[in-house]
Amino acid sequence: MVSTCGVGDCIPFRRKKISNLLIKKRYLIDGGEGTQLGSGSYGRVYAGRCIETGTGVAVKIERRGRNSLQKEADILISLKDAGVEVPSVYFSGKQGRYSLLVMDLLGPTLEDVLQLVCQYKPSGAKSFTLITSIVIALRLLDNMQSLHMAGVVHRDIKPQNFIFTLDPRENRLALIDYGLSKKFSAIRADTKTDKLIGTPRFASIKAHKGMAYSYGDDLESLAYTLIYIAKGSLPWWDVDAETPQAGFEIMRRKKQTMSGPAIADGLPSVFGEMIDSARNLEFGTLPDYDRIRAGFRSQLIAHHGTGTPADLAMIRCDWAVFADV
Repeated sequence: MVSTCGVGDCIPFRRKKISNLLIKKRYLIDGGEGTQLGSGSYGRVYAGRCIETGTGVAVKIERRGRNSLQKEADILISLKDAGVEVPSVYFSGKQGRYSLLVMDLLGPTLEDVLQLVCQYKPSGAKSFTLITSIVIALRLLDNMQSLHMAGVVHRDIKPQNFIFTLDPRENRLALIDYGLSKKFSAIRADTKTDKLIGTPRFASIKAHKGMAYSYGDDLESLAYTLIYIAKGSLPWWDVDAETPQAGFEIMRRKKQTMSGPAIADGLPSVFGEMIDSARNLEFGTLPDYDRIRAGFRSQLIAHHGTGTPADLAMIRCDWAVFADV
């Protein structure tokens, strides 16, 4: 039997080194310090620095022959121009054997912070508190609305693809890894594929079926992400099967037989309602973000006494424990 956690999310966090790489005489991945930060849809991401300023940068690398990094750079630039919270792009192009994308070096991912926070919890909890989960929900809904208003479908929403600014206490996150993303205008409703696009644990039911991604599929994946950080798991989290494909099919069936409220059992109703709302959206229809946000904000008021946008940065979230250490 093999574990079928899903593509990308079951790979142990590996920190690999890369030989010295000087990019356009301006950015350096040092062989001694070039730590691998992670891996995205098609490439690996390393920490580097700008030689002139010493400022840290993130460098995404893939072998030449693909053009996914240039497409990702184009999407990032267009989203930045539209005011979406994404890393700034400093260089994209080819050099030697590699295609390269140099961008802002931000902080830890949402998954990284969740795991670190749980280490400090004496109860052995594997999730954020409800207040922290709601604050994150409101932040991520803002991110996704901006993304969708810019006409982009991400297609791989998961905790590893939300990254904090350098100071997590600011309660701000950016959405990263646009290697699978597409402009909605380039997606045909009748498109079918025999491959699951995205990360199985967080993929929508339609993604499991190989159907064309739309805005609702991103929203369904975001709902699974929020339930995961609020509960520490999902009903299909640990699946054993003879092959990964068999495991993915088990996940699909599990999702398909469970309603939103059943998946979000034990959480406020807004979590489960978000799943059902996403699943019922017609292809190309934008989610009603105002209504979803209002549901989370009412829960924040009920459990914290306040819920205005200005208050979000002031709420003491779980990661504030780092400042106390």
